[in-house]
Amino acid sequence: MRKCYYPYADGQDIKVLSGQVKLSGAMLANPAGQPDDLLIAAGQVVVTGEVTTVGYRQVIVAGQLAAPAASRDVIEPRIQAQGQVAWYLGENPRVFNDDITLGRDFFRLLDRPASLVVFGDLTIAAGVTETMVQEKITSLVTFGDWVVPPELVGVLQVLATDADPRLLHRPDRRPGVGRRLDAGRFPAGMAASGGADRHAGRPAAGVDLHRGQEPIG
Repeated sequence: MRKCYYPYADGQDIKVLSGQVKLSGAMLANPAGQPDDLLIAAGQVVVTGEVTTVGYRQVIVAGQLAAPAASRDVIEPRIQAQGQVAWYLGENPRVFNDDITLGRDFFRLLDRPASLVVFGDLTIAAGVTETMVQEKITSLVTFGDWVVPPELVGVLQVLATDADPRLLHRPDRRPGVGRRLDAGRFPAGMAASGGADRHAGRPAAGVDLHRGQEPIG
């Protein structure tokens, strides 16, 4: 378990969220709190909507964070992250908290373009065309492997705002075979406590907070 030091203030409120967490712009504004408050989110964290202000002295994220690129200048200065941080484009994120397979019907029924945020492996089924992807996907953020038809690799790489190309499976490989970069896992000692963990091998630990002036790290 890693220790996080935070600046203490009298009357400070510390809010802790864990698991699969969605944060709105209104929640990050902390209108009912005070500027010295601290927000801790551990797990798979998604920020949705426009963020115009962050009303916390610090926001500590342990795990994986996906947030709107349009609000990056507002969010980033207050974030202390232990894990992975990614920024998606657009105002309509579609979030999947586990491995997901998307086929033709998903793209056909999607009523408007969306940003895909996948906290796991992304599989695109055969029959999905490049045109479908271009028309319905604004950007792509993945924290796992891709298993996709070879003809879609190029368009997904273009749409990916945050993804490691080394995680792409070759078409002749079975899903789950090949190098993984701890896809969908927390750094050691930084997993959210509480709740069942569907990814085997993910350590069950939390964030150890300590008052002090030392930087978090």
